[in-house]
Amino acid sequence: MSIREVNITEYFDQALPLMRLNWEETGFNFEFNPNKQFYENAQAQGFLFALAAFEGEELVGYSTAFISPHQFNPAMKYCATDALYVRPQNRSGTIGGRLILQTEQAALKRGANFISWHTRAGTSLASTLRRRGYLAGDAVMMKEF
Repeated sequence: MSIREVNITEYFDQALPLMRLNWEETGFNFEFNPNKQFYENAQAQGFLFALAAFEGEELVGYSTAFISPHQFNPAMKYCATDALYVRPQNRSGTIGGRLILQTEQAALKRGANFISWHTRAGTSLASTLRRRGYLAGDAVMMKEF
């Protein structure tokens, strides 16, 4: 099993089935319709990076994160993760933890001072992040129009 940073352009179509499974588990109440061009542009401009976990050549998990200067203080670089997903049959090992660690390392390499993960309270991801030193932050309130 290996984890490496990838170009989204090359792996988007392979990741799409995993993205759909991720959406079914954690998505919001609107249609799953990812914009490949958006991801490609964001990565090309340096605002997004992606890590992929492979078993042989098969994609079994991924992490994506946006990184940018914070709007209130450009000296602070903020990494906001977009997604973390490991397919269910690969969750009993270390893939998820390794994706978290390598996402942190990639963010640090890009100069990030902060990193955040969006997760629902009470999930295994929330518990994992707490064990890794993360603190619960703001509650996200949403309203559909």
